[in-house]
Amino acid sequence: MGFTAVTVAFDHPSSGNRPKISRFRLGRSAFTLVAMVFEAATIALIAIAAGAGYHWFGYGTPGNALDYAPVGLLVALVYISTFALKGSYAIEKYVVASRGLNPIISTWTFAFIVLIVFVFLTKSSDMVSRGWVSLFYATGLAGALLTDWTIAAFLQRALRAGLVQRRRVMVLGNADEIRSFRKHLRGRRTGVDIVSCITLPPPSLASPSLASPSSTSPRQLAAAQDGPIAHAAMTNTGSLGGDGTAELLEDAVQYARQHWIDDIVILPSRGSSLNLDETIEAFLDLPARIHIGTPDELQHRSHVEVSRIGGATTLAVSEPRTAFFHRAPKRAFDVVISMMGLILLAPMFLIIGLLIKLETPGPVFFRQRRHGFNQGEFRIWKFRSMSTMDDGNVIRQAEKNDVRVTKIGRLLRRTNIDELPQLINVLCGEMSLVGPRPHAVAHDMEYQRRIERYGRRLNVRPGITGWAQVNGYRGQTKADHEMRERISYDLYYIDNWSVAFDIYIIALTMLSPKAFKNAY
Repeated sequence: MGFTAVTVAFDHPSSGNRPKISRFRLGRSAFTLVAMVFEAATIALIAIAAGAGYHWFGYGTPGNALDYAPVGLLVALVYISTFALKGSYAIEKYVVASRGLNPIISTWTFAFIVLIVFVFLTKSSDMVSRGWVSLFYATGLAGALLTDWTIAAFLQRALRAGLVQRRRVMVLGNADEIRSFRKHLRGRRTGVDIVSCITLPPPSLASPSLASPSSTSPRQLAAAQDGPIAHAAMTNTGSLGGDGTAELLEDAVQYARQHWIDDIVILPSRGSSLNLDETIEAFLDLPARIHIGTPDELQHRSHVEVSRIGGATTLAVSEPRTAFFHRAPKRAFDVVISMMGLILLAPMFLIIGLLIKLETPGPVFFRQRRHGFNQGEFRIWKFRSMSTMDDGNVIRQAEKNDVRVTKIGRLLRRTNIDELPQLINVLCGEMSLVGPRPHAVAHDMEYQRRIERYGRRLNVRPGITGWAQVNGYRGQTKADHEMRERISYDLYYIDNWSVAFDIYIIALTMLSPKAFKNAY
């Protein structure tokens, strides 16, 4: 069974004076500092440029654009501090799991919310104008995205050229586990060098002591990423108490100290003679971070972290984001917007209701059973757009040129106006403004049997609009692969949602042609 690594920090990262290097290399901490200063300076310059441009457009002169620098620095401070607290300036974040569009938009929006609150509390609204704030937000967001891309591109080139210090890693485990671990490093672009590997033989081949200190010493290991794997025999007694094993560990610790190892990765396996606790204790004397390997089956999981349940330590492999501080901002946004929408749209609702009544007999609203959060059942509100009111065990999806669709219904469906009564569902807490679109209960039961991870889309409240819909995935699904593609967008949204992301999706719903695709 192969292993990858999840960090369990038992000690602080290495420090002290490293051996001198023949050519200049930027340290990892120095890279973080450079990236933060570069972003802060860029944001401040954009604030000044936006101020000059706004003043020039309004008054014909650039004015004293430097007056906008303190405000720009305030936004920059909040922006980089938020990312710094998340550890987003680490080299690994840029080369393995880059920030991405959604985190940048969310953090940039948060920085501006802090700015607005600061201006309100200090009664300094005369310092900034709404026009400049809007211009700064738009240009600054574009600048933040470009800056992030620039830093990532520079880092990739610097790593290839050897201009950035790489993490020096020692790995302990059996040969198969080490090969699997190295495979997941994705080559030299990760900024990691495996300096030494100590392999443990299967228990059946282990000898009660070290075979030959001269042939198994870690000091003889090749200091290259793809160098040979050294073999060290461990005792099969299940303990590190034997003289030979203790000598091996002492040798490994000494090697790690002399070669300034940053990280030590231990890959335990079933039946191994390795005593994990005592191995950790042996390396705690080093100023290095110690990692415990996890099985390959967890490699594809986007969320893996050490957690605790009571006094027990666990590895959490999912995060449903149901805590109050996750839910509260989204729910507050839903309540405010849905309440305002129902008040402002009431006259339009009245006119649409009269038109529906005049064209065909029947109710104004269509109510149908849908599954919501955690598969809780509710009845959705829609303007009736068909001559039928299907809500049984078999429901036929709307098709192109469907004869069941009324004339006014065709217009309502093409413009998405038929969905607006769902603001009632949002206000009642059954739906959200943005989320995976709810399907009829009959369709849910069918697709859940046929499509893997379909049920996970119900781990959040369904939405009036969603990430899949604004990317063109709406309407009839004739084949399973079409539904799988739609589900992939839903699951991406579940893992990445934020209020800023919701605002972006709402804007696309109104403006993007894709949001109206397959509306029939």
